Amino acid sequence: MKNLKIIFFGITLILLSSCSNNDDSDEETPDTSNYAELILGDWRPTSVLIDGEEEEGPCVLDWRFSYNNDGTYGSGPGDMGICGGIGGTGLYEVSGNKVFLNSAMGDIDFEYTIQTLNENTFIYEERILEEGFPDLRLFTCEKIVD
Repeated sequence: MKNLKIIFFGITLILLSSCSNNDDSDEETPDTSNYAELILGDWRPTSVLIDGEEEEGPCVLDWRFSYNNDGTYGSGPGDMGICGGIGGTGLYEVSGNKVFLNSAMGDIDFEYTIQTLNENTFIYEERILEEGFPDLRLFTCEKIVD
């Protein structure tokens, strides 16, 4: 009986020691080294979620975003149709998977956390760093190709 307990204990130890610590170290971390290059150009949203809910309205998907080589950005309505508005401009900086935007008017700053960025798709979580704005918006954008 004592030998049976020792064998059972030995098997248990072997089984426990063979279990690996699954820390997701096998998952690939995205290469963010080319994000500053990939963001360049003009983008339009294909969907916008606020705190997980679809943002609705005639102007939600009519907006355009431009990121320039000199670290400036511009945003505004795509065709100046029913949405009108003047949009915004300012400076941006890409650091790892973050994009920081500073408005030229100095009133609103943004922080984007990039989820996906490639030649055709830009998906990011936007935080407006001022009180009174939605906590989190998730943008899915496509590259505008002329």
